[in-house]
Amino acid sequence: MELTKTDLMLHSRICEGKRFYYSVREDGAVFKTSKVRYIESRAAVYIKRGKATVKINQKEYTLKNLVARHFVPEYCDGDYVEVIDGDPLNCSADNLRLYTQAEHGRRTGHRSRSRKVIANGVKYRSVREAAKALYASYQTVLDYMNSRAKHSVLQGIIIEEGENSL
Repeated sequence: MELTKTDLMLHSRICEGKRFYYSVREDGAVFKTSKVRYIESRAAVYIKRGKATVKINQKEYTLKNLVARHFVPEYCDGDYVEVIDGDPLNCSADNLRLYTQAEHGRRTGHRSRSRKVIANGVKYRSVREAAKALYASYQTVLDYMNSRAKHSVLQGIIIEEGENSL
């Protein structure tokens, strides 16, 4: 497909390599265009760790982040991008949703390595939360739970590990 220089402006230009201009469209297609003949071809998109990835000038980019950066007006560096329908190859701008780092922590924090704790019948989501409520340090609660502390400020408090259901 032969393109003129004005046709190149229909895409959002990402970068310029030695022999090609790279651009992305709103529907998630990435193109490379020859500098000499202005012949356009699609860049290879592949799945890596569950995300659509494209290699541009020997550097890998996540496709959803490229599309969001160029076509979603609310996008800021540091925002997380989610594909609404779950298909990593469907990265059109209207299929993307942005959320902040704080929201990402709320959504995925429960999947961390935290252990649920029951102290005197009260359930806590993590050892840290239990330590805060008991006015003790995180390490003190862990040591007391694992019977590593001979003398502790937590003497007499029954602390056990709760169910970890994700």
